[in-house]
Amino acid sequence: MQTVTQRALGLLVLRVILIALSMRLAALLFGEAMIMLGALFLLPVNLVTWLVVRRFARAEYAPISFRPGRSWPRELLWALLWLVLFSLAFGAVINVTVFLLTGDLSTGFVEIFAVPEPDLSPGLLLALGLATLVTYGLFNAPVEEALYRGYAQSRLGGARGIWVPSFFFGVQHMFFAPTLPGAIVYGAAFFVWGLLSAWVVARQGRLLPVTLTHLFVNLGSTIPAVVLPALMLAGVPLG
Repeated sequence: MQTVTQRALGLLVLRVILIALSMRLAALLFGEAMIMLGALFLLPVNLVTWLVVRRFARAEYAPISFRPGRSWPRELLWALLWLVLFSLAFGAVINVTVFLLTGDLSTGFVEIFAVPEPDLSPGLLLALGLATLVTYGLFNAPVEEALYRGYAQSRLGGARGIWVPSFFFGVQHMFFAPTLPGAIVYGAAFFVWGLLSAWVVARQGRLLPVTLTHLFVNLGSTIPAVVLPALMLAGVPLG
């Protein structure tokens, strides 16, 4: 019979494998220039993750909760504070890692993250952007927080509950990078983000603030995929 620790570790491994497969499929269908559209392929991964986490948590009589603490406005303020602090740490790790890999920040980002522009019409880009906003921008954060900071952290417990899920959180994001050096940068940066999120959840005892922070980040990364094609369709010059 599986222990809750084995279940938690198994879920972490399963998610990383599913994300690796989904990103590989995205690359095969769209090419490396379209790797970020792999976010669309996260919908089935997130559905599987959510259903399994929910089933395990209910079977253990410890469901995952996103209930606020004292009030929603207070939770929003916490989320905004964590957004600022996490972003500063995240950006610092990215800059340090890029510098260590390339020795030059001015050209390092181009070498590591530059990908060819997708040759798609503004209408198709807008449709893909809207699909990504709905399937990834809104749904991904609650699912990942339920798994990493909700289920896995509480089941593994203590320091292990902070470090192990954060490691897998970093690893899963490596598959979104367009290059191998980019994967190293992503892995380091998201590992630190995971550590900070886990520490906050351990201190605050609830998931909602970091989930809102995560949601703001995902929306911030997907809304431009809607706005820019819309501006192109409207004939607005973009530079």
